[in-house]
Amino acid sequence: MRATLAALLLFASAAPAAAQWPFEPAPSPEEARYQMDRAELARVLGGAHYLRTMCVDRGDQIWRNAMEELLDAETPIGSPERSALAAAFNAGYRDQEVRYYSCTDEARQAEAGLREQGAKLADAMRARNSD
Repeated sequence: MRATLAALLLFASAAPAAAQWPFEPAPSPEEARYQMDRAELARVLGGAHYLRTMCVDRGDQIWRNAMEELLDAETPIGSPERSALAAAFNAGYRDQEVRYYSCTDEARQAEAGLREQGAKLADAMRARNSD
């Protein structure tokens, strides 16, 4: 009886480890930073898209197109990473949607600020990739 109980306990303690295999190794600090910047860039593009379509032209798709380029360059269709970036874009869009109901000078300045922030993020990401 003790041998059976010991075998069951040993088997039960090994089950969680087996359930986790194969595992994804943790990303390196550089890769983690890149992933965070990429998600932030997606969020910035979403916010800029909302503000630009409100202030410039409803049909203006410059920032949405930039997001599609980011997705196509960085993630395969159907991947969890692609879904996460799309969610970040949508969150950025909603962030601005609740702040600005009409095109004001403040909304235009916010879009300019997001453009600047996006350019800095993109430059930093490019610099890290060229190393």
